Amino acid sequence: MTRLDPETFDEIEKQDEAIRDFYQSIGLDTSDLQPTAFEDTYQSSVRVTQPIFNGGKEIAAIHAGTMEKRLRTHAADDARAQTVNNVKKAYFDAQRPRRSKTRRRKPTHSPRKR
Repeated sequence: MTRLDPETFDEIEKQDEAIRDFYQSIGLDTSDLQPTAFEDTYQSSVRVTQPIFNGGKEIAAIHAGTMEKRLRTHAADDARAQTVNNVKKAYFDAQRPRRSKTRRRKPTHSPRKR
């Protein structure tokens, strides 16, 4: 918000007087002329700019974000599945020597001859 400084106000008053003098010189009535500035004049302005279309940058960014989220979700699912697979493999690898020991302990039957 700005206010007219005294020098600007004085300059505008001089211009108003020059306009009144001109009107009087050509014979026009100056009673309906209004002053163009007041000492208590305040001025402010606001400017809002919104692009109507910017080449699809927002849409492309949203799409890229969606794809990135899908990629991260699939990567997490893959890591989870690999962890489950590694745990199962480790469990069955640990069970393998036990199974082979228990097989050796069982008596073996020799085939009968006829």
